[in-house]
Amino acid sequence: VNEKISQLQTLKKNWEAEARAKSADDQEKAQQSVQARVRAKISKMQALKKEWEAEAQTQLTAENTVLQEQVQQMQVEMTVEAELSKQERTQLVRCRREAAQSAAAHAVLQEQVEQLTREAERTRQEMRQQVQSQMEAMAQEHADDKERLRMEHCASMEQLQGTLEAAKNEIVVLKTRS
Repeated sequence: VNEKISQLQTLKKNWEAEARAKSADDQEKAQQSVQARVRAKISKMQALKKEWEAEAQTQLTAENTVLQEQVQQMQVEMTVEAELSKQERTQLVRCRREAAQSAAAHAVLQEQVEQLTREAERTRQEMRQQVQSQMEAMAQEHADDKERLRMEHCASMEQLQGTLEAAKNEIVVLKTRS
């Protein structure tokens, strides 16, 4: 009977050690999973941000190049203006009108660039908020997983305790019989 009790106690210790190891492993795996998902989301959003910034910069560079060429052309025309005849001056007036229209177009483009910049900033803010919300949700999910694992561990320990009590009762019955 003492040998049987010793075997049951050893069995109980082994079950408890296995339950603790399983609980620690499950918690570590859950935490690593949450961290990996957060890193993936952040990487994806950073890639989107870089892509949007590159597109905006390319568009702005192309527009600035066109405008610089127009300004250089206007400077050349103004330098030559003093040597032009009356007919050429009439053409110059027309060119100035077109240059004024180009300047107005530049102002419109500049406003569009500023609007794109504001929209990009708003999008960045929304992305930050989404990431924050997702991280909070993942943290809550991690906490819920941790609580679930704790409850499972407790239930497992209670079941183990019940098994141990049944074994003790069986030992008592065996001792009583002998």
